[in-house]
Amino acid sequence: MPLVRCEVCGNKVAHNAASCPKCGNPSVGESSTNRVRNKRYAFRALLIVLVVVAAIYVVWSAIGMFPKNELPKGPGASQNQR
Repeated sequence: MPLVRCEVCGNKVAHNAASCPKCGNPSVGESSTNRVRNKRYAFRALLIVLVVVAAIYVVWSAIGMFPKNELPKGPGASQNQR
């Protein structure tokens, strides 16, 4: 059974205890596990937002890469203009 420290008194308490037996701080174990869980969700959400923004940037730049009246010039482009 993993132990966590009480934020108020520093006593070691079981992670699933409803309160600290020494000082009575409620939800000692759950608050620390919720913080870890919230950090994981925040990191995942930030990562998803960054990936979406990067994808939008790539699509936006690909659409605006060439003006509408100009085609890309490459090898053989002069041969097609006879």
